[in-house]
Amino acid sequence: MNRRTLEFVSRRFRSYYARAHIPEPPRAREREWAFVRFESLPAFVVRRHMGFSTFDDVLLFLRSEAPMHAYYSTALYANPSAQSMQKKGWRGAELIFDLDADHLRDAPQSYSAMLELVKKETLKLVELIVDDFGFEDVHVVFSGGRGYHVHVRDEAVLSLGSSERREIVDYVRATGIELGYVMDRWSQRKVGHGWSARLARCVGRHIAQYAAMEPKDALRALQKFPGVGKKRAERLLALARRIARGEPPEGWVGELALWDTRKFTIPLLERCVRTLLCEVDEPVSTDIKRLIRLEGSLHGKTGLRVVPIGGVEDLRTFEPLSDAIAFSDAPVRVRMLKPSTMEFCGEREHVEQGECELPEYAAIYFMCRGMAELA
Repeated sequence: MNRRTLEFVSRRFRSYYARAHIPEPPRAREREWAFVRFESLPAFVVRRHMGFSTFDDVLLFLRSEAPMHAYYSTALYANPSAQSMQKKGWRGAELIFDLDADHLRDAPQSYSAMLELVKKETLKLVELIVDDFGFEDVHVVFSGGRGYHVHVRDEAVLSLGSSERREIVDYVRATGIELGYVMDRWSQRKVGHGWSARLARCVGRHIAQYAAMEPKDALRALQKFPGVGKKRAERLLALARRIARGEPPEGWVGELALWDTRKFTIPLLERCVRTLLCEVDEPVSTDIKRLIRLEGSLHGKTGLRVVPIGGVEDLRTFEPLSDAIAFSDAPVRVRMLKPSTMEFCGEREHVEQGECELPEYAAIYFMCRGMAELA
């Protein structure tokens, strides 16, 4: 980013902070604060170990400094501005899950498709931690970049150490899950809760699909599985019809756990595990002194807002490449350093290398990404 571009983006960030609504995180005065200033570029220098007695002081700092990045600690401290972690006086920390496209297998290259995939993973995670752990104070935030942050603020999690948080991460990532143990429970017609019940529902959905097919097609498809001949396929199709009619898992899991059916069931279980696990970033969740992006602030590598989102239904309808736009659509002339694709507001447009005019929000996005300079 050359000097003219840097000054332009910095001015636009300052204009944003002069009018932006920045929500206050709980117990803000007990948080450590940290910022990256534009003046530090090209180095990425984090100014941290800062504390503010009121959130109004945080807002005054944002308006006067207009930082490139703004963070606060997920931990609560007695002395958040102390210069060493030992002297801060740790009082507890939120449990944070970071879902980012960098951690997803086979993530698409398109920014919009990538964000849609991460949103699906976030919805899956929220459902899992609410249903299986009973967490109630769950707060979802679009990071402004390539994913979402999920904050759990239940009082019960604040005192958890890194090892306990790692166990929660292992659970949501299905680390060490023993399918043989699940099958043994199922052989006794025990479904229970947690992963066993989650897998039963998933397996049931897969099998029920055969009931909607023409019988000949269903039998032919079932016989493609290892160890499934004509008679076994007929049994599975009959089972599929029972599941489709709404029979609860306790009534049919025992038949899938039989030894002569396991060649069919185990691969299906493995597929369900891969579908249901959540690929969260372990270091973020296990860190009890983590810095996280401030809601309402701007992401310095995209120019998009860090957006707090309400409930699950709000997340379903949230469109980051329109709802997180912070700047206007006024034309700005830029020099693209390489060709790229612009994906905002539901539209996709190829942008050639060289000089062109872009909406301000897209121009700032490409400038922050190091892909364009002010013309």
